[in-house]
Amino acid sequence: MRTIELYQSDTKKTAFLWTESLRTGHDTIDRQHQEIYEALLGVSQLLNLPEVHVAYWLGLVQRKMEDYLLTHFQEEERLMVAVGYPDLEKHRLHHLDFIESFQKQKSAVLQLQTDAERLAGANRLLDFLHDWFNVEILSNDKDLAHFIQNKK
Repeated sequence: MRTIELYQSDTKKTAFLWTESLRTGHDTIDRQHQEIYEALLGVSQLLNLPEVHVAYWLGLVQRKMEDYLLTHFQEEERLMVAVGYPDLEKHRLHHLDFIESFQKQKSAVLQLQTDAERLAGANRLLDFLHDWFNVEILSNDKDLAHFIQNKK
């Protein structure tokens, strides 16, 4: 597996790289997940640039989240309704919890005082996004795709 240096430290971390282990087996969901990962990989690499402006970076992350993720959540929830997915409300609450947590973390980063604090906060936000998406895809979305496949 290829690793990239996303954080300005001596540690390397594999983040936002699409792998086959993330595939749910549902083409539409997988394509949307890949788009989300590609967008977040791109914005995560911006943190490696010298003199990155964190407020601008956060705005870009916010726009990518709105462009890709909120649309994905809506489409995924419509799909759950259409197939009669029994865990729809639980899944929907998981999405809402994510949106609230993301907004809180983004606001917290904007309130930091120094560039070094903001950069560290931006990296924590990336860690949060990476961890959340892996859980969402590897658990919740795979369960949905499995339900759809077994319903056929």
